[in-house]
Amino acid sequence: MQVKLTVKSDCEDTCFYTRLSIVKKEGYYGLRDDINQISNFDKNYKPSSEIEMDFSFDEHSFVVKKGEKLRIDVSSSAFPLYVRHTNNKGLFSAQTTAKIAKNTIILDKSFLTIYFETHSDS
Repeated sequence: MQVKLTVKSDCEDTCFYTRLSIVKKEGYYGLRDDINQISNFDKNYKPSSEIEMDFSFDEHSFVVKKGEKLRIDVSSSAFPLYVRHTNNKGLFSAQTTAKIAKNTIILDKSFLTIYFETHSDS
């Protein structure tokens, strides 16, 4: 499974976090997640320009039963799972300030790819 997001931000660097979950009648359960920052794809990113970011999920097998759904969440943070991103360019531990990022996902240029097999209940 992999996700390709086309995004833009008003900051020189920020993070995007993706999580794939299965939704059952009793609630939803996270299957896989990934996080990455713009500077890993373009060290000279110019704010407000579009950039493609790739996210990979470890191989995982699961069953989706009738009535269940897959859910994809995208955010710019995942604290406390991951270290906070200050939305400033540079090493996170050297940052002394933080700012709010205004991020955009270009939906018609973004997608989730899932490889699957179907099985009968016989």
